[in-house]
Amino acid sequence: MFGRREKGFKAQSAMEYLMTYGWAILIIAVVLAALFALGVFSGASLLGTSCVASSGYTCTNPVMNTAGVLTIDFGQSTGVTLYNLNFACAATSNSTGLPYFSGLSASSYNTVATSNGLPDQYSLISATATSGQTFTGVSTECYSTTGSAVGSTSAPAPLGTAFSGSLYLAYNATASGGKPNQYSKFATITIKTT
Repeated sequence: MFGRREKGFKAQSAMEYLMTYGWAILIIAVVLAALFALGVFSGASLLGTSCVASSGYTCTNPVMNTAGVLTIDFGQSTGVTLYNLNFACAATSNSTGLPYFSGLSASSYNTVATSNGLPDQYSLISATATSGQTFTGVSTECYSTTGSAVGSTSAPAPLGTAFSGSLYLAYNATASGGKPNQYSKFATITIKTT
C-alpha cells in the first residue's frame, strides 16, 4: 500500500512539473511568434546604416525619409575641380553602368533633358566643387530595383524600409558648362527609412 501511494505522489509531482513548465514554454512560444510576425528576426531589422565612398570622395551622415529622399554630407578631394556636379541614387544600374530609373532605356538615358541637361532623377550638388570642398545636406530621391521611387509624399514607404544601392555622380571636367559628360559610381549605401 505504501508503494502505491509513493507512485501517486511521483505522478502528481511529474504532472505539476509538466503543467508549470508547459505554461512557461507556451508563453515563450507565443512571444517568439509575435516577435517573428513583427519582423524582429528579419535581416532588414539588423541592417545598419552605411555610406562607403570611393577614394577621393566622402559620404557621411546619410538619412532617408519615408518619401525616399536621401540626404548626405558630400565631399570630394580628387585634386581637380568638378563642374555642374549632380548625383543620383539607385539600387540597380542599367546596361551602361549608370543608375537604372524606370522608363529610361540605355539609349535614351542622357536624352531626357531638364534644366541641367540630366534626367529628373539627378540632383544638383553644386555648379563648382573644388578639391577639398564639402557640401552639407545634399539630397536626391532613391530608386528601387524596379526603377521606381522608394517612396513619395503621397505614398510614403513604411518606417524602417531597407534600401541598398549605389550613389552616382554626373559632372563636367571643364568649366565649359553644358550637360555633364562624365559619369561614375562613387559610393554604396545601406540604409533604412526614418
